Amino acid sequence: PSSGKDRALRTEDLTSSRDQMSVLPHPERRVALLLLSLTLVGAIAFVAALPGTGNEILSYALAICLTSAVLTASVLRCTARASPAAADAEAPLDAAAQCTGSSEAPRSAQRGRSDYLDRLKTVLTAIVILHHCTCAFVGSGWYLCVGNFAASSFAALGKPLLLLDQSYFMSLFFFLSGYFTPRSFARKGRRDFCIDRLQRLGLPLMAFLYVGGPIVGVLTQAAAGHAYTYQPDPGPCWYIAWLLLLSGAYAVIGGPPLPEAPRPALGRLVGWGALLGMVQALLLALLPGGSFAFMPITLGSLPFDLAFYYAGIAAYRSRWLDAPLATSERVLAWAISAVFALVTFGGNVANTAAIQQQPHNNSTAYYPSATFPMPACDAAADPACGGATLAALLALCVGAGVFSVAWSAAMLDTFRLWSAPSSPLQRELGRSAYAAYLVHPLLVVPLTALCIALMRAAGAEIDFPPKGSSSASPLAAGWLALGWAAVTSASIVMTWLVAAALRRLPGCRQVL
Repeated sequence: PSSGKDRALRTEDLTSSRDQMSVLPHPERRVALLLLSLTLVGAIAFVAALPGTGNEILSYALAICLTSAVLTASVLRCTARASPAAADAEAPLDAAAQCTGSSEAPRSAQRGRSDYLDRLKTVLTAIVILHHCTCAFVGSGWYLCVGNFAASSFAALGKPLLLLDQSYFMSLFFFLSGYFTPRSFARKGRRDFCIDRLQRLGLPLMAFLYVGGPIVGVLTQAAAGHAYTYQPDPGPCWYIAWLLLLSGAYAVIGGPPLPEAPRPALGRLVGWGALLGMVQALLLALLPGGSFAFMPITLGSLPFDLAFYYAGIAAYRSRWLDAPLATSERVLAWAISAVFALVTFGGNVANTAAIQQQPHNNSTAYYPSATFPMPACDAAADPACGGATLAALLALCVGAGVFSVAWSAAMLDTFRLWSAPSSPLQRELGRSAYAAYLVHPLLVVPLTALCIALMRAAGAEIDFPPKGSSSASPLAAGWLALGWAAVTSASIVMTWLVAAALRRLPGCRQVL
């Protein structure tokens, strides 16, 4: 009998006969990748040359292009459904799906292969909600925040958790997206692949960009006591915008010219993580505004997201996930992850303790620092400050890059080993994870505002700056920990309930 690989190749041939322009030959793909890379470098240079303004121009241009593409795809899909030939056109796709066991094939045929990836996706979505709830109580990185003061004992534990999350979780999302892209493209062909992506990703993105994000803005400014001025806001849906861009690039060139090859050893992958960390440090130095075309520029962002998406494609084509890590690799992955986590938590706790002991320290020492792990220094007054800051930034980014690869490998390996069939509840959580990701800001922000109101009613003083929504009012660690626990648990439960209900509404079923 033919292997799964042979069936996949036959599917690609079938789809290619339907759409001869779906893929480019390998030499042309290399040229196309080079041109796309140069375009990205040019966009980065443009934003770096025009701080603030450059990114604003690029973001509005991206919003206009994506909106136009989504509207065009919607018109094409409606036209195709109205055409009598539409059903005939779908016949080759049905045959292709039966060859590959893709998402349109009987679910029982694919559950054994994808159940653990669905569980991982569910856990990652919950981590995203946890991450943003933590941001809300350490004072930065979210719409509405409290606890933004240097001596916060809660932040001593919350900030390292955020740092660890930020290093890997969105990159791992891109890996999973890249992993499933080749199969979807081979089954549908370029035209239908693009229309499907623009509908399933583009329509929710437009809904949040122009409606959901502004609603979150209204709720945020109301809680902080400020007036609101309308502006589109992608919020966490920047990930969807970039996934659309990467899907479009894949569709144009048919994917990167990747020959089938065995998975590199984990040690080599960790080395690539360190190199990507150096690139990340350079981007953080070039783009101090913290954003690039919707995407937050922080640890584990642009270079990691692109590399992980690329790796996901390679993993699918070469079956990297078919075998678990070797025992030595598993030990290495967990050891690297544990060491980095211990250093991160230990450093933050020690730094906060030092600040609490010396709240008015006027020494010239770089630490303790309110911006830990960055040093506390003034570049205008200290010539060595710039070098110390760059050294700290480079060390942080390289360490986070190594952790990102090691912990992602450990998570994939662990969830693969935990490969028992999913229960009905687990399958429901997995199916609703996408909708949960989309709607969670609309629940986290009002729940945080409710928590702030309750703390004020109990006697806590919480004030917001005239033009901001992050409160620096000192609060007891108990208040912050209790509020965080309540908001996080309520947000996760309510988000999935709302997502499950939303997914069942007419008109949403085909998108979510």
